[in-house]
Amino acid sequence: MDFTDVSLTALHVLRAVAEQGTFTTAAAPLGYTQSAISRQ
Repeated sequence: MDFTDVSLTALHVLRAVAEQGTFTTAAAPLGYTQSAISRQ
């Protein structure tokens, strides 16, 4: 798997989802909607 095209934003989102447990709870502190997080 090639991760050279992964943006820092995507990594921040992934970390937030891992820490918060759901897309919805991860979205708010990042200033995104749940659907925007899910599409990343």
